[in-house]
Amino acid sequence: MVSVDSLEDYIRYYNTRRISLRFNGLSPVEYRLKSYPGRN
Repeated sequence: MVSVDSLEDYIRYYNTRRISLRFNGLSPVEYRLKSYPGRN
């Protein structure tokens, strides 16, 4: 069974550190901030 802490760590990694080719080498958070500069 997966602990809540390890799941939170994975979600944090997935959204902030994982590099995606679909987003031109940016993480999902970096892409979102770059795409909507006035909304952060």
